[in-house]
Amino acid sequence: MPNIYERALSRPFALDLASGSITREYVVTGTSLEIEVQELTLLAASVVYLGLVRKAIKAAPQGGGIWFVSVEYANIDIQQAIGEEPQPPEGPGGGVAGGDAPLPASCTWDTTGGTVHIGQSKGTRSVTTFDGLGDATGTQVNNYTLTNKRAIGLADGRVEGVDVFAPAFRFTVEAQRAVCSLAYMNAVRDLTGRVNYGAAFYGFQAGEVLYLGASARPGSTSRWAVTHSFAVQRNEVNLRISDTIVVPVKKGWDYIWVGYRKGLNTIMNQVVNVPAAAFVEYVYDNGDFDVLEIGR
Repeated sequence: MPNIYERALSRPFALDLASGSITREYVVTGTSLEIEVQELTLLAASVVYLGLVRKAIKAAPQGGGIWFVSVEYANIDIQQAIGEEPQPPEGPGGGVAGGDAPLPASCTWDTTGGTVHIGQSKGTRSVTTFDGLGDATGTQVNNYTLTNKRAIGLADGRVEGVDVFAPAFRFTVEAQRAVCSLAYMNAVRDLTGRVNYGAAFYGFQAGEVLYLGASARPGSTSRWAVTHSFAVQRNEVNLRISDTIVVPVKKGWDYIWVGYRKGLNTIMNQVVNVPAAAFVEYVYDNGDFDVLEIGR
């Protein structure tokens, strides 16, 4: 009949403020089957011992149905030891756009924006001319108000545009992983610089989230802390470029540019560029954010 007992020299240990380890030594007799050795050892050695968690079991056959078994305990996460996967971290808004759920401590965010250069205004408020015939109130519709077609800084043959402040939103999610393999590292690398065109992510619509990459470090509990970074640009519909050009849909990370044609500026009596067409280009590839294994 199979039997197990603890050896006299069992339980050597080493402890410090950051980590600890204990090894318990056993002898199993009366069996040549690995499965019976494993079952007996799991029954004899508890999952947690003196605050440390069972990390590994090693068995060496000695012949004649005798096995020497060692059980190692260490300062690791209990979920990892019993085979449970930790719950993925919640994203901004608890995974629901506009949600009232508090953000988890693993999430950071930043709304500081920057400047972008634009060539088209949202609208021409007024035109004040030397002869007094311009529209000084922004309410009149005449040849003067429509001359520039919302193009900014018209000059002979060019549109100078202007730098304006633009909102920006970034957030990070820190996830704990039991294992960081080379395959996972390569998958994260390949996803960097891609957009969630295929599906919504953390409450943001498809096309709004750009993956900026991740940084990883081993933690003090034998797990990896992986910090994922994202940037968000909202999708837009019915985006008005001029009074005659309206773009039906622009995904957040699409790039839009305006093509110009020659037109007459009646105020300055010059041939200038006026908007003729708006082009929406996608400049980032689609990415499957499920490979990050942090939920959506």
